[in-house]
Amino acid sequence: TLFGNPAALRSTLASGGANLLAGLKNMLSDMGANGAMPSQVDKSAFKLGENLALSKGAVVLTTPVLELIQYSPTTDAVHARPHLIVPPQINKFYFFDLS
Repeated sequence: TLFGNPAALRSTLASGGANLLAGLKNMLSDMGANGAMPSQVDKSAFKLGENLALSKGAVVLTTPVLELIQYSPTTDAVHARPHLIVPPQINKFYFFDLS
């Protein structure tokens, strides 16, 4: 609750309640456009081809655990055997950090 969170209460008093109105606006936006789930990222920050890549592909296998996507090659030279990369679920982002 607001009264159980001193930092939120201070912010509410300092902003004259503007933070509560901003939160209500976010909640209504999430309810209308996101299936009542909170937004994870600011979607307006991404622009296709500028800071977001797009590759043609198709789902070739679907199981309860995974979906296997086969991407179309973008060049004429491709590997004879495809590479399958399965990152671990824990610390998966560190798996690709080779530096």
